[in-house]
Amino acid sequence: MKFKRKLKPPVIIVIVLIFGAFLTNLATSAYKESLLVKGYRFSVDGEPWFVVEDKTALADAIEKYRASYMTGIGEQAKIVGVDFTQNVVVEEVKVEKEEFTSMETAEQMLYAVEEPAVYYTVKSGDTLWDIAIANDIKLSRIILLNPQINPDKIWAGNQLLFEPMNPVLDVEVKLQTTLREPVEYTTQYLQDKSLLATQRIIVKKGVEGEKDVTYDIVMENGYEKTVTVVTEKEIVAPVGAVVKVGTKRTLVRISSSNFGVVSSGRLTSNFGWRTDPISGKKAFH
Repeated sequence: MKFKRKLKPPVIIVIVLIFGAFLTNLATSAYKESLLVKGYRFSVDGEPWFVVEDKTALADAIEKYRASYMTGIGEQAKIVGVDFTQNVVVEEVKVEKEEFTSMETAEQMLYAVEEPAVYYTVKSGDTLWDIAIANDIKLSRIILLNPQINPDKIWAGNQLLFEPMNPVLDVEVKLQTTLREPVEYTTQYLQDKSLLATQRIIVKKGVEGEKDVTYDIVMENGYEKTVTVVTEKEIVAPVGAVVKVGTKRTLVRISSSNFGVVSSGRLTSNFGWRTDPISGKKAFH
């Protein structure tokens, strides 16, 4: 025996209402979807910063920002890579037009700064060494951040960079460069009883050699972060110097001519103007 279940009118009405509501929501969603437009969201470490309409303009702005930290790089250096230290993602999204950020505002966000640069103004009578001690900063760091200065010649009013600007978005540039550098010669000292202890006579002049040095360099926000020597290849061997050193303690009358006598002290220095591996220009090291 077949059993036929008939739906009561109230049940039918409820079903019709539910189905109608479903169709209405579907239509509303479709309508809202039709109002959405394509945009490009810029996110940093998973946090959305802004959405812009023009993908090309955004790409150009990002490239311009990264290039602003590559201005001091010389032609001899090969750029291996340029990237943000943060995880930066640009992805296509659908948004309402009201959600778009203007490119002007987007660029202001790209160039945001956490901490401004710190400078020191040189005063009359200052020396680089005194400045370093008074401000608790290493002399080598001052020289590193200010490669254009001559440490022996600073003038009142000069601006010395103590701390570079700290941007919100950090840019890391990796370089490789090969430089022709001098090889220091050694000096052999020969004691001579006929000379005063304060006298030195150069018997044989030393000649610096040459070598090719390849560096791997990492820059962060436009400044040197790490420099690693990859290879060294000697091109010309150095020629050592020979110097006679006096040992006589008793003063005796000697000729006013020094016949090659030089003043006591260092004949060579470990510091001076050398080719900077980043810029390719002469800088104090």
